[in-house]
Amino acid sequence: MNSDFKYASITNADRTFLSYYENSDYYKPHTDTAVLTYLYWCHKSPKAFEGGNLYLSDANVEIEYKNNRLVIFPSYYMHSVSPIKMLNDDALPFSTLGRYCITTFSYIGI
Repeated sequence: MNSDFKYASITNADRTFLSYYENSDYYKPHTDTAVLTYLYWCHKSPKAFEGGNLYLSDANVEIEYKNNRLVIFPSYYMHSVSPIKMLNDDALPFSTLGRYCITTFSYIGI
């Protein structure tokens, strides 16, 4: 196991939430206050947007957004999400055609 994941075996709590991104939405560089961050990506087919890629600055890696993909990384890695560009300029806000992300934070609870 990579040393970045050395505390994974002692996590005993988690929190999960759902995010929705569409035209011009992005996420600024940040770190999370957990041990591990799990991102599960999904969207309606056919894909109606571009962008939404994850950039892990600490690792200098960009991970392409793909439907039904799970990405796990240490929460202390600085990371961000590139802006979403809807392919149909007429798409109404909250059209449900954007990028969904189910995020789970795994941490050491008391």
